[in-house]
Amino acid sequence: MARENTIRLYGYVKHPPLIGRDANGKKTYVMASVVVIRGPRKVGDHKKYAKKDCPILLTSDEDLMDQMEQWKEHSIVDIKGVVSTRNINKGHRCKHCGSPNFTPGVFTYITPIFVRLDDHKCESLDECIEYIQQNREISNEAKITGTVCIGPKKTRPKEGLVVTQYTIAVNRKYRVRTDSAEIESDYPVVKSYGKNALEDRKRLHVGSLIQVDGCIQTRRVEREVTCKNCGKKYMREDTALELVPFDVEYLRDYYSDEIIEEMKATKTEDAMAKIFGPAETGTEEDTLTEEDYEAGFDDDVD
Repeated sequence: MARENTIRLYGYVKHPPLIGRDANGKKTYVMASVVVIRGPRKVGDHKKYAKKDCPILLTSDEDLMDQMEQWKEHSIVDIKGVVSTRNINKGHRCKHCGSPNFTPGVFTYITPIFVRLDDHKCESLDECIEYIQQNREISNEAKITGTVCIGPKKTRPKEGLVVTQYTIAVNRKYRVRTDSAEIESDYPVVKSYGKNALEDRKRLHVGSLIQVDGCIQTRRVEREVTCKNCGKKYMREDTALELVPFDVEYLRDYYSDEIIEEMKATKTEDAMAKIFGPAETGTEEDTLTEEDYEAGFDDDVD
């Protein structure tokens, strides 16, 4: 199966890029936030309007750094890239005693492989938004092939809204030269809604190979942590970047209709739980564990 990890973004630069330099002043990385818009396509999240997302781009490629260094606030940019993940310790301060704390988590971002500064000039933020709205069909696209490695878990954060979350392992199609040679895969979270969520929860398991045709979404979330100094709990702010499918193609090693009917016929508790969760009716939701939260799952929707 051919590897597929393609992100297409067309948007405006939110802030001037952040440029990292070593002790000699040489550029080591460039990081930028780009605002893109996904059109009101039906994904089951009950939203009937175009939505803005703000993914982070990060590169240490010399040519791309030179190009991105020229970006200004509200520049219109065209990007082709891949979704990338890193396990990092995220720093935050206790809201009670002010002590620094670090929580292991996943940083998900876009590694660009092509960038282009558009000739179109916007005089204001409103003009930027209007212009990207006109180009929303190409503003936020994601096509990813991966193997389910965590999940799926079905939750119902809001009444009437079904969400399924799972993590996929995506083999790298392009080698990121600044990353270790041992890093061959990335692990983004997929968040499906509505009918997609029900189908994903019913058919997928660890080892299922799928292709996601959709978009990315970014959100601010709050996660509960315990201060290692004073022992009190507090909420820390975090960001999430996830894949949202318009469609999921089940390619290999998934529960087909025939397998589902066969498992139903066994009437065994274990078989039913594999498909529908704890209850045979499938109405109960999955419980998210500490490992799920660490992997990027959450109870929030946006």
